[in-house]
Amino acid sequence: MSQEQYWLPDFVSPTPRNQIRDADEQEQASILRKWFLWNYADPVDLCPYESKDGGYLYIWGGPYDAEEELFREFGDIVSEDIIGKVVRDVESHGCLEWSRNPDAREDAYLLDSIQANSQFHQTFSKSMENIEAMLEAKVGENLLQMLNGLLYVNVITAMETYLSDAFINTTLGDLELVRRLVESNPDFTHRNLRVTDIFQRFNRITDEVKAYLLEIIYHKLEKVSLMYKTTLEVAFPRDLGDIYRAIEKRHDIVHRSAYAKDGTTLSLNKADVKKLIEGVSAFINEIDRQIAQHPWKKV
Repeated sequence: MSQEQYWLPDFVSPTPRNQIRDADEQEQASILRKWFLWNYADPVDLCPYESKDGGYLYIWGGPYDAEEELFREFGDIVSEDIIGKVVRDVESHGCLEWSRNPDAREDAYLLDSIQANSQFHQTFSKSMENIEAMLEAKVGENLLQMLNGLLYVNVITAMETYLSDAFINTTLGDLELVRRLVESNPDFTHRNLRVTDIFQRFNRITDEVKAYLLEIIYHKLEKVSLMYKTTLEVAFPRDLGDIYRAIEKRHDIVHRSAYAKDGTTLSLNKADVKKLIEGVSAFINEIDRQIAQHPWKKV
């Protein structure tokens, strides 16, 4: 089944399928080429070579035929001539059998999921409502601690989802914000760049930003707060001590089976979860209020 929209290299927002259908032939060919070379790769770059059988081991799927894959995805909206032109182009360097690009597949899935959550504050609020409803579930005493722990972790997860989706959707939708992120973020300013690579890196900068943002752990609030401040001019509240401590508890619940570092068992009750919901909700509501004001845009 074909996608309804596509995240493509050098694009700061997804390209809808109907936009490809309505584009001129030159743009259609460019989009199809980018899509194919983002999703498929020469096996020499990805796959082990089995000398006994004399061929590549297609561990990521394949071999794939460029013509078949392009017709399967775009044959109903792009002419046969355009697809043929793209096939001749991508095969011009000698690769006729292709491997899937595993990084592109994972990134595309994540970006599609994030892009689908454009109502990130509404999604967060609904998550809080669901968690509060689950707090009223009737379970035995032997399961109550496990339920409270799971709901406690879910509050932090909902916070992460908001911080991730709000930042990625807002930043990738504005080239000026992409520039501000790159210019202000130490992870980019410390990357090496040779003069001979300037134009190649310029053409790929959006891809670098996408990949970078998908790797961020969004409960690392020190790093995320700096990104919000320098890119969006959104300031996190100063007093987040309770949330920092909750993140530490979340770590112990997820990675240490609810045991603290000193060996004691974490004990959480309904009031603890409700208190965290209130604190995280106040935090996210303040961030969302600032984003809604669009402080980076000129009036």
